[in-house]
Amino acid sequence: MRKIGLFGLSGNPPHQGHLEMATNLHDVFHCEEVWMLVTPFNPLKGPGEYASLEDRVALCELLAAGYDWLKPTDLEKDLDSTYTVNTLRVLRERYPDYEFIWSMGKDNVHSFDRWQDWKTILAYHPMVLFDRPEYDDISACPAFVYAQQNGLVSDNNDDHNGHLELGFHFCHNIEIATSSTDIRKELLRDRNKCPDGLPQELYQYIISRGLFLPKTEQQLQLQSTNPKAAPQNSLII
Repeated sequence: MRKIGLFGLSGNPPHQGHLEMATNLHDVFHCEEVWMLVTPFNPLKGPGEYASLEDRVALCELLAAGYDWLKPTDLEKDLDSTYTVNTLRVLRERYPDYEFIWSMGKDNVHSFDRWQDWKTILAYHPMVLFDRPEYDDISACPAFVYAQQNGLVSDNNDDHNGHLELGFHFCHNIEIATSSTDIRKELLRDRNKCPDGLPQELYQYIISRGLFLPKTEQQLQLQSTNPKAAPQNSLII
């Protein structure tokens, strides 16, 4: 059975922390491949916060360049729903001989009980949690309490060459301090400097495409390069 690591991301933009997560899934948890599921939008966030899906996939492909086991995909755009539980169900049906391992930053545990059918995800898939410094204490989170009560928590860094049991598995090998939100803020503050945690080739793509500008400036730039990009008489907000 092929072991496939998964992590969902907006890729808005992707950054070095995402690459470190993927590398740990490949090297420590022995996933044959790692699939980056670039979501059309996050159900817990507004779609207006995102660059286009095409640009975000292109950024993820730049991040994955040179790692043949790392596979960005936008498969969720063709599904009826972007809820993780539905994506995982589709993957299990399409690839019945694959073992899929979900991964995410530990900060997501704080909102995991708000995910659609989150208990179903825990019932079908091992989940690797990566440390995030600002979200160290998850002991009172409803999802973590539920996992503890049902024997679904493993806090070790043993070799994971074989089958991974269901539940939360903590990975303390790395600490993901970079965030896409911080990178976007840095780009708004100073366009002439590549933010920490953003690979140079991704920064160059962002600048060349005029991504993550203030809304008015971004739309004006699009209009200047493509007059048909925004309708005549439309409000720019």
